[in-house]
Amino acid sequence: MGRDLRAGAVWVGRHEACLGEGMNSTMFSVKRAFLKTVHFGRKLLEPFGLTPARFDLMNLLRNRPHRMQAELWQILGLHPSTVSKMLRRLEELELVYRNYDLDDARRTVVKLAPNGTKALEAAFAELVENGAIDGFMGWAVAGPHRAENKREVAVLNLEEGLLRVRRTFFDTARLLYVFDPAKWLEHANRELPHWPRENAPLAFSRAAEGP
Repeated sequence: MGRDLRAGAVWVGRHEACLGEGMNSTMFSVKRAFLKTVHFGRKLLEPFGLTPARFDLMNLLRNRPHRMQAELWQILGLHPSTVSKMLRRLEELELVYRNYDLDDARRTVVKLAPNGTKALEAAFAELVENGAIDGFMGWAVAGPHRAENKREVAVLNLEEGLLRVRRTFFDTARLLYVFDPAKWLEHANRELPHWPRENAPLAFSRAAEGP
């Protein structure tokens, strides 16, 4: 009996040691956090007929008369064909309009359709403008036992770390959400922080997340 217990303890010890070996714990945690937050975002946006990918794209059209299609994939850091596929689906859902630029038929103009504006504004009112998402993420990042007025520091520290990771891996997406690039220069005489590195090769990433 004692020998069996000792053998079992040795096996458990070796098994736990193997669990501790791997590529990198931080990379694994970032991957799992990404998967879980995308799933969480899908559940939140489902009632509005949106997904996290659709929300990000349509948010770029919010409060603007239009954008060029090429501008969208450059800001989102996605392959042009991925954005084209997403827009085609959004057109089918009557959430966006696309048309050729009258000044240059080689360019495509994209704008929100009335149904798209309605869905996006409803999502903003329910999840963003009332502070629901910010409050939940502050609770998730800082933990339930940290005072609410101190959670913002934990969130900013995480955002800084994630932005550094994106820079290191030459993320081509210009969408930061930490600040609005259009407003960065609006009331201050300063240069926009460079993103990504100046000499970084332009690389596309085919989104694992569907349109």
